Amino acid sequence: MESLNRLYKKYFWYFAFTLPMGILLGVISMHVLQIINSSLTSGVDTIEYSAQEFFIAIGVLLGLGVINELVKIRLVVNASRDIHSRLVDKVLGTSFERVEKVGLPKVNATLSKDVDTAIKFFQVLPQMVANISIIVCAIAYMAYLSLTALMYVFALIAFAGLSFTVIILLSRKYLQNIRECADTLMQHYEAIVKGKKELSLDSKRQSHVRTDIRSTLELLRKNNRGALTLFGMLEHWGQFILFAILGVILYYLGMTLGLEKTVVVGYILTLLFILEPIEQVTQASTDLMEAKVAFKKIESLELSDEEVEEESEIAALGSNLNLKLSNITYQYESQENADKGFQIGPVECEFKAGEATFIIGGNGSGKSTLFKLLAGLYSPTQGVMNYGDIAVDADNLPSYRECVSLIAADFWVFKRILVNDSPEDVQLLQQLVTLLRLDKAVEIIEGNWSKTSLSQGQRKRLALIQSYIEHKPIVLLDEWAADQDPVFKKVFYEEIVPSLKAQGKVVIIVSHDDNYYHTADRLMELRDGQLTLRAHAKPAEITQNNQFFKVLDNCKE
Repeated sequence: MESLNRLYKKYFWYFAFTLPMGILLGVISMHVLQIINSSLTSGVDTIEYSAQEFFIAIGVLLGLGVINELVKIRLVVNASRDIHSRLVDKVLGTSFERVEKVGLPKVNATLSKDVDTAIKFFQVLPQMVANISIIVCAIAYMAYLSLTALMYVFALIAFAGLSFTVIILLSRKYLQNIRECADTLMQHYEAIVKGKKELSLDSKRQSHVRTDIRSTLELLRKNNRGALTLFGMLEHWGQFILFAILGVILYYLGMTLGLEKTVVVGYILTLLFILEPIEQVTQASTDLMEAKVAFKKIESLELSDEEVEEESEIAALGSNLNLKLSNITYQYESQENADKGFQIGPVECEFKAGEATFIIGGNGSGKSTLFKLLAGLYSPTQGVMNYGDIAVDADNLPSYRECVSLIAADFWVFKRILVNDSPEDVQLLQQLVTLLRLDKAVEIIEGNWSKTSLSQGQRKRLALIQSYIEHKPIVLLDEWAADQDPVFKKVFYEEIVPSLKAQGKVVIIVSHDDNYYHTADRLMELRDGQLTLRAHAKPAEITQNNQFFKVLDNCKE
């Protein structure tokens, strides 16, 4: 609950303001009830309080209520902003390796649902404090009317409070199970959307997926039923207790203790008045329980708690340097019934600036893992990675990442285009859009792509444009040409790759296009986590007199 405690401390003064405000509202409310009680019991002709006093009291009550509501609104909107902002910082500050381990569905569920649920804490707690203050003032007023009667009433209230606590505690298990079901459903929904092609071709798999989803929905239904049953019991049980107390006052205390009419009417008015505050406190208790479950779920992701500096830019580690791997290994955590997890390496290799290295290998050979290591997204289990003469470690890893441009197999294209303000880069951006034949598919509107929902090949071209205008010295391309037509595939290997090399970049490409292996400076094979050099002829000289190459070559810094 560290996040909750931090926010509570930050907004303590809001809560500190709410308590005396609630007490003040309670005192004035009881005064209004006293005026009404006096009028009912003494008769219209002998009213003790003037009309001016009554209307002043309810006017003050209105003013204080509005002020209290405005403070609560300010607390809620500020806390909502801070919770969302803090969670975004936690996700951005957490290592890729950790986010990948947590799983995208859980992170999505947290960002979409847990945050909104957590905000309830700051929505209901101030009102709960105010309502409790009013209830306490009401109890004090009843004590003023008759302490003896209050002892009987308080015994019933204490019994009701104990029963409420038991019901709320019983509901905690259902709320936690509901949250776990939400995570599972998110995974199922992701599967039926992203796996729609496979499901369309396999009725048996469709049946299994449908069965799994229905099982989860059934489990969710049972837990929802349990939680809602308890909450329904809580609401009606509270109503029953209230009317039971009224009955005890009317038929027992009034006759047995010989209470005056003023006391009986005062007790009944007060209890009826605090009916709504009691119901709100009861509902707030369930909301607070849900909020605490949400905060606990957020904390269970174990995301980073490091403070993020606003508008901070990290300087790149260097440029046009060789990338050397010395005895690099990476081992996954062992799975159940396995001695150890899959391992990459040890890898001994140097990738030279101004050269293109092609990496080939079958599925599961470790190509994606190797790229994550090269990009600095994974930290090696052992070994050293040097960029030039600089050893990449935990301290300078963020600076090293600023040197890397990666287009992975599961890449993402952001709508915002990051381009320098220089006229050369702005012109280059426009020329690249035209030369990559995207000018009829997208537009650049105020520094944004007009849309990114294009074909996979077109999206890869957008990503490549962003890579070019970033001017980063290390370029990692994971099967970029796989989704291109033959024309663009030829352009990629015979024009784009040479252009990247000419800028002195370290170019590493995962490729299965054996017709173009001759364009690589080196061809390496990754098999079962082991990287080996394959002999092949030196790349042929590529002519540089076409317009496409000339435009790309202007990227040189």
